[in-house]
Amino acid sequence: MRFVLAAAALGAASLFAPTAIAQTLFDAPASCQAAPDVYAVTGGQRTVMRAIVVSTRTQARPFAGVRQYAVMPGGAAQVRVAPNSTFIVAAPSNVQPQGMITLAHFESRGNVREILVGGGYMSYSTGIHPDRIIAVTMAPASSQAGAPAGMTLYTVTPSAPLAVGEYALVVMGQMQQGYAGIPGTFYDFGVN
Repeated sequence: MRFVLAAAALGAASLFAPTAIAQTLFDAPASCQAAPDVYAVTGGQRTVMRAIVVSTRTQARPFAGVRQYAVMPGGAAQVRVAPNSTFIVAAPSNVQPQGMITLAHFESRGNVREILVGGGYMSYSTGIHPDRIIAVTMAPASSQAGAPAGMTLYTVTPSAPLAVGEYALVVMGQMQQGYAGIPGTFYDFGVN
């Protein structure tokens, strides 16, 4: 999408001027840029978390309905955090973070991690299943230094220390990192 915007801004005559394209890409409007980083914080140390591409798996069973899972590749996340870690997430200042940020516990299955995100028998529901959502509190971060324009930094704190396992912060409204039908952008991590 950025390339299309850059080409339109520069016009056909400048399309092959690499330095001009690069400059236009860096000057692209905020709505076209990647979402801000998400951080894990342990003992005052910040660890940047990276989004992971998520695919889907659909399971259909006779007389039992259909289930759809969000699937992250790999049996374990590369980022490992302590059980008492907190997280910093940027959210638009005009949006309540409770409807935008979800902490979810994933099931490891061999070389993938997955979570139920939809299903039903006579009707169909979507969203992360409630038994996989970790209770958190959210409050504006004590320092808003580095917050992008129009955004507020929130500290996301699990209500209890995290158990050993695989997790993801799912941030709604950010640029989709996976296939259609997957809600939000997934930032995976694990607890040893």
